[in-house]
Amino acid sequence: SIMLNIKLRTAIGENPMLVMLLGVCPALAVTATLENAVWMAATVAALVVVTSLFAWASRSLVSDGWRIPVILVLLAGLVTALQLLMQAYLPNVYSALGLYPAAVAVSLLVFGEAERAARLGHIGTVIKSSILTSLCFALVLCVTAALRELLCYGSIWGKGIEFMANVKLGTGAYTAMGFIVLALVLALVKAVLPVKAPLVGEDTACEAVLCKGCEMLEKED
Repeated sequence: SIMLNIKLRTAIGENPMLVMLLGVCPALAVTATLENAVWMAATVAALVVVTSLFAWASRSLVSDGWRIPVILVLLAGLVTALQLLMQAYLPNVYSALGLYPAAVAVSLLVFGEAERAARLGHIGTVIKSSILTSLCFALVLCVTAALRELLCYGSIWGKGIEFMANVKLGTGAYTAMGFIVLALVLALVKAVLPVKAPLVGEDTACEAVLCKGCEMLEKED
C-alpha cells in the first residue's frame, strides 16, 4: 500500500544512517559487541525522540537560524545527564560506551531528524518519524555488532558459540571487520531498497516524498 511504502522509505530507504552515513562514527566505535550496540541504540533513540519533540514544540518560538545552536545546547545537557546516570547506575555500560554518547551530541543524524521534525505539522507524525529513524539506526547497529562479535570473538552477547571457537578471527581483525561488516550491511540494504542521497539542489526525502505521507499520517491520527 502507499502508506506502507512511505513508512518503509522513512525507516530504511531514506534513513540518513543508510543514505548519507550519518552516525557511522559511534556505529563503528561501539559495535564490538551486541550488548554495547543495544545500549548505544537506546541512547541515540532517547536523544532523537526528545530533540525532535523539542524542535517541533519550539518551531514557532525559535527561528531557523537559532534552531541548531538551541538544539546543540539541549543535546549537550541531555548527553551529560545520560552519562551521569549511566556512571551512577550502569558503570559497566558507561565504561564500554566511553565518550561516544557525547559524540552523538554533534551528530548530524540527530540534527537532521530534529530539522525534519520542525517542519512536520502533527506531534503524532513527529513521534512516528523519530521512532522509525531510531529503529533503523538500532537495526543497523545491532546487526553489525552481532556479526562483528560472532566473527571476531566467536560469541553473541558475551556467550560463546561452540562452532565458532576454532574459526573466529580474533581481536586482530576487530578494526577491519568493523568497516567490512558495516559496508556489507549497507550494501545489502541498498540492494533490497535502492536509494541515493539527494544532490545539491534536489528535493530531500522529506520534501519530495514525506510531505504527502505526513498529511496521510495526520489524517490517520
